Amino acid sequence: MFYLLYGPDTHKAREKMHTLVDSLTTKKKDAAVIVVDSEHFDVAALDELCYGQGLFEKKHIIVFDTVLSESRTQETILERIKDIAGSENVFIFLEGELSKQIVAKLSKYAARAQVFENEQKQKKATFNIFSLSDALLQRDRKLLWVLFHKAKIYSVSDEEIHSILFWQARVLASTFRAKNASEAGLSPFVFSKSRGFSGKWSIVECDALLDDLLVIFHDARRGKRDFGIALERVIIRI
Repeated sequence: MFYLLYGPDTHKAREKMHTLVDSLTTKKKDAAVIVVDSEHFDVAALDELCYGQGLFEKKHIIVFDTVLSESRTQETILERIKDIAGSENVFIFLEGELSKQIVAKLSKYAARAQVFENEQKQKKATFNIFSLSDALLQRDRKLLWVLFHKAKIYSVSDEEIHSILFWQARVLASTFRAKNASEAGLSPFVFSKSRGFSGKWSIVECDALLDDLLVIFHDARRGKRDFGIALERVIIRI
């Protein structure tokens, strides 16, 4: 059997690995703990790790420490993952970020797979950035201002906030100039949704908003203005 611990927060993943090893060795006091990193991984020794047991130890606990970082090792592991999963020994894969394809292949056979995200990424994942574009469409100044500050609490950057607002303003402007979604180069859903709120805006106001957003972007890049403060001032004028 094996456990998969992975993700960008390697510190938390490593802490979990130690906790897991402690738990396993408490249950199996005579188990031997073997740590193998990418530098010392031996393909030829994999059979022994999968099926071998010591003379006195009933079970090995093998920690594969970032062995999947090497493409050759990764290929071998994936080819032998069923053998690893079926072993009487316990394997723990400790990895950094992995592709979705690798995670899917390993998770299929893992006793447990756990991802450790960075705290900032976790916070971003809980905030729907498109709520900002919806508030802009509705021209709800108060809601947009509240969501702007909520986004900041959830570690969404000024650049990301600006990007979604600029995108929505550009889409809104295109609904005044194009007859349909195809002409605007947009999906029918996005086009119809934006056109549905076009009554709250005029083409002149959309163009002015786009100009403001474009100016503060370049000014912030040149260090002339604080990006966050400039964005907030645009929001309260909507």
